[in-house]
Amino acid sequence: MGSIVRLDPERDGLIPPEAKIEKIATGFKFTEGPLWKPNGVLWFSDVVGNVVRQWSPDGKVLEILNPGGADNPGYAPPGSFIGPNGMAMGKGGVVLLCQHGNRRIVQIGPDSKVSALLDRWEGKRLKSPNDLVSSQDGAFDLPDQPDVWV
Repeated sequence: MGSIVRLDPERDGLIPPEAKIEKIATGFKFTEGPLWKPNGVLWFSDVVGNVVRQWSPDGKVLEILNPGGADNPGYAPPGSFIGPNGMAMGKGGVVLLCQHGNRRIVQIGPDSKVSALLDRWEGKRLKSPNDLVSSQDGAFDLPDQPDVWV
């Protein structure tokens, strides 16, 4: 496992000095949007693979949502970045997920049911939502994404 090169000692408050980089799984095309869930598992997006996956501390990797970001991926050339991307915990244990190909934000409930949350703002369709942040009260923001609207 690799060590972390420290360019700013102020970061030691965020990353302990003894921390090491560890590869926990392989075989994915392009990963993004990691989200640690309260139960200790890690959800992440395989953007090109169009899948949301879950890694657990026992080393198992499961598909959580397939397709994850484009319900009809046939319109895009193979290898396109149309899948799921950024995630955040929402109110009541839901996961908020950016879907590139579907051009929307969805919520995935504790029962794994997926429902659309936002696909338009002020009459304009989302373009390709990438990242989001949420607060405990359920509000969320799409930071630094000036090209989100079409």
